[in-house]
Amino acid sequence: MSKNIFEYKESPAGGIIITGLKRNERVFHLEIPDNIDRQPVTHIDANAFTDNETIKSVNIGKNVRFLGSGAFWGCTNLNNVSYSKLTDIAFRCFAECTSLSYFDFTNVETVNSSAFAESGLKKVIIPSSVKDVKTYAFKCCEELAMVFWNNELDIPFRCFFNCKNLKTVILSDKIKNIERRAFDGCPNAEFTFI
Repeated sequence: MSKNIFEYKESPAGGIIITGLKRNERVFHLEIPDNIDRQPVTHIDANAFTDNETIKSVNIGKNVRFLGSGAFWGCTNLNNVSYSKLTDIAFRCFAECTSLSYFDFTNVETVNSSAFAESGLKKVIIPSSVKDVKTYAFKCCEELAMVFWNNELDIPFRCFFNCKNLKTVILSDKIKNIERRAFDGCPNAEFTFI
């Protein structure tokens, strides 16, 4: 059995919430386990890994559904995130993760406000399984070049605000509403409906 490198607490609802790394632990490839102390790891707490410049990749265990606010905020070397059943990405969870060029939104249901703000995303694909995307979710992603919104969801206020290099925007023709200023500060964006 590998040694436990995490600080954690028990959730009142049952299961384990990881609150961060133990002091002096440095990890390049972070493996969030399925279980700790024979209990399922269900959450990563708010700000658990904020500003960790060592982490390059994270593999999130199969029991984790929720990432807390700012969980990986400012992890500037994080370039790969994999998961099984994650459904909720909290406020500023991956904000300022400037090396994160792609994120697979399969199975995700909610992308909260500023979740990927100022990140290094180059392409955003929102599948039909996503149920809610909040304001400013992808604001100021300067590397973002392409958005494929394969979903009937409204595009919220300033969702892609100030994504200066956004060129290709492909939208489902079933979309009902693009809220005002959703693409403010995207001077080169060209829109196609399919």
